[in-house]
Amino acid sequence: MVVAWAIAALLAYLAATGLYVFTQAALGRAFGLAVREISVGFGPRLFRRTINGCDYKLGLIPYGGYTKFLTEDDRDRPLELPRGKRFDEAPAAVRAVVCGSGPVVNLVFGLMLLGLPVGAGGERLRVTTPEEANISPRAVPGLAVDPGPASWESQARLFRGTGLEYLIRIATIRSLAGWGGHFGAFVTCGALGAHSPWTWVSAVGAVILLNGVVNLLPIPALNGFLVVWNLAEAVLGKLPERLKFWLTMPGLLVVLLALGRTVWADITWAIAQFG
Repeated sequence: MVVAWAIAALLAYLAATGLYVFTQAALGRAFGLAVREISVGFGPRLFRRTINGCDYKLGLIPYGGYTKFLTEDDRDRPLELPRGKRFDEAPAAVRAVVCGSGPVVNLVFGLMLLGLPVGAGGERLRVTTPEEANISPRAVPGLAVDPGPASWESQARLFRGTGLEYLIRIATIRSLAGWGGHFGAFVTCGALGAHSPWTWVSAVGAVILLNGVVNLLPIPALNGFLVVWNLAEAVLGKLPERLKFWLTMPGLLVVLLALGRTVWADITWAIAQFG
């Protein structure tokens, strides 16, 4: 049962990623922009199909996805090009809205999932000490299910003590002892699903909400930075592309280091749990 619920959590995460990238694509097309590529996942492709010049892909690595629009760099490619304007030809405010739409949709989706146990009177999930925890395996030091009904206050405390606490620990280079990464999160969702479907919904909602929050951070290489950059261009006019490039490089390094910490947390957590 734990494995089945963990796989269900992974599929829900992939569905949220699909909603993220297809929202950006749909909104871009509504503004007349040409979509070049839509991918759910990264790495070696498991599936690919080209329709009207747009590549639809499913990657082997399920963590994240992306939407690529037609840009000036595509002018000389001897490939079928999708219809529509280039992304760089769109008004800066439009570009900001399109870039921010994916993370915002994940925020809404995550909040909806967190709200379902509240409306249905499902069990309350709370962060606690390792001694009081009654869920195992778990990728946070302490997690317990209470018989009382979930409330918006309890869901806010849950997200603060799991998703936001994890993000703060990653950002401040604090210890991740007792914490897992993506794999640990899905295994935890599996353990919660075996206990109660409503606690599974709460945990998956927290994971998806965190994904939206992370991608709205104004760190170069993330969508939040693109929103800020394009809003700045809407106010100040065209900014130097070279400046954007030199900001993106260290931002990408920060993202890769954070991802590396997450992977290492998964490895050490899995060894401690199952080794």
